[in-house]
Amino acid sequence: MKALGLLVIGLGGMAVAQNSPLNAAGWGRESSAGDATSHGMGESGMARRSDRLYDLRMPARSALDTLTSFSAQMTTGRSTLDDGVTEGTVTGFQVPQISLSIPMRRWGALGGAYWQRFSKSYEITSSSGEMAKGEGGSYEFVGSYSLRMPFLPWVAAGASYHKLLGRDRQMQTAVYDNSDLYYVAKANDTIETRRDGGYWGGSLWMTQPDWDLGVWTSLSGDVDVTVHHNNSSEFTTATSRDSVISTPFTIGTDGVWRITPRQMLSADLRYTDWSSSIAKATDAWFVGAGWEYQGHGDRFDSYWKRMAFRLGSYTEIGGADDLSTAAATMGVGLPLGSMGTLDLAFQAGKIFNAHDQPKLEETFYRFYVSLTGANLWGNPSRRRH
Repeated sequence: MKALGLLVIGLGGMAVAQNSPLNAAGWGRESSAGDATSHGMGESGMARRSDRLYDLRMPARSALDTLTSFSAQMTTGRSTLDDGVTEGTVTGFQVPQISLSIPMRRWGALGGAYWQRFSKSYEITSSSGEMAKGEGGSYEFVGSYSLRMPFLPWVAAGASYHKLLGRDRQMQTAVYDNSDLYYVAKANDTIETRRDGGYWGGSLWMTQPDWDLGVWTSLSGDVDVTVHHNNSSEFTTATSRDSVISTPFTIGTDGVWRITPRQMLSADLRYTDWSSSIAKATDAWFVGAGWEYQGHGDRFDSYWKRMAFRLGSYTEIGGADDLSTAAATMGVGLPLGSMGTLDLAFQAGKIFNAHDQPKLEETFYRFYVSLTGANLWGNPSRRRH
């Protein structure tokens, strides 16, 4: 039973040597909450003024919108994992976010989003027949309201509520071959975790002709957790336990500087306190920066002239398992006329353990596709006769 016991580490955890470090730590792999353009700008730029983008962390930005916007994101990726003993490759597909923003003119703006925040989906089989598999994750349904300040029209505030629901299962099959007793046996170990809770968020946003600046926070909220552990061994029985944990407190700021009418620089800084959510977790710091060139012209101009081009990079230190991340990003924006915008982004980076032992290293490549549509849906317009 020793080999099987090593695969069960803490709350819903699988052996980190068997899978991606972020899948093994805490709640699982966290997907980006960024909007359609920030993926290509080092996960920064969410404070930029726009009529086409909704950010679930900074809904205050939507208070000045004049267009109703809808956005859907898809991502696929490939990761190479190395724990110093074995190497493996994992691929996956995900729809991490769908959002809708509805402006109400002087009454502010309403917004809503679906966000697949954490994922624990993977499957790895060893040469000896042992199998480790995870499925499910945690999801958020977000509702927000934002309003421009009456006496400061260049300042807006927003509030949001995030309903968190989650269910993930982690399964492992161990093979026992006892040559002395001439038998081969298998033991199945399953840990199922359910989460139900929520938390509030707030944001403040300011805009000027040459710059935009936003501050946002996610407050800590209670989450009910139920963990059920089932083992097929005749020496153990199924167990279940309930507990209450807190979502991590996060505060961040994002700024954009328009250096020319068509170019901008962006920067993002965030701090997350994981200590209230995961035992022995360290504080996490995120820093990202990016650049964008925004095309111009109408449908009669060259398509290349109307495209947007983006570059960026980001790094994150600390978190659930004291991991470090460094990545470079690039992206393009493809205008689709009255249909909206198609944004493509590519990220390449590495996740690694800050300590020498045990070795944990993941090299990842991610590709994002975001389709955004914006129009005067639901808003009355004058018709000229």
